[in-house]
Amino acid sequence: MEPFLVNVKISFFCAIITVSPLLAYQIAVFVSPAVTQKIRKYMAVILILFFILFAGGFFFAYRFLVPISIRWLMNQGASLKANLSVTKYISFVGWFMFGGGVAFETPLVLLFLIKAGILKVATLRRQWRIVYITILLLSAVITPDWSPVTMFVLAVPMVLLYELSMILARLFK
Repeated sequence: MEPFLVNVKISFFCAIITVSPLLAYQIAVFVSPAVTQKIRKYMAVILILFFILFAGGFFFAYRFLVPISIRWLMNQGASLKANLSVTKYISFVGWFMFGGGVAFETPLVLLFLIKAGILKVATLRRQWRIVYITILLLSAVITPDWSPVTMFVLAVPMVLLYELSMILARLFK
């Protein structure tokens, strides 16, 4: 059954990658009648940024998170013989990559909440400790292993993206 499940899981994660821009476009088309003309003209830029950030998160997870987490997890059982399953490996890597893509959407979400008037830049600046703890909690939830190493490896770019979104929010204000 494993060769079949590997193909299904690889197809599932490839479908997520392939369909994410189309899904984002469909959501934007659905929401566009409810937003102002000013926001509607930025929708194409937002969609492009969405895809770039999502792809960047996928790449970051594949290039940095997955190797670090696998190395860390394999070292935890150094005295044990590893019995690896291709199906579980594909799921592990796929969820890491999906989580990385979602995590890298932080600037867009924050900019949207700030532009919508739900959050204020000054409040986020004052409450930076709470934001950093929230980022750590999110990175712990997003990464599918229980490793503090991968949590911090994902949290660092999320904090940098948060700070970048604060700079962009000040510029666009």
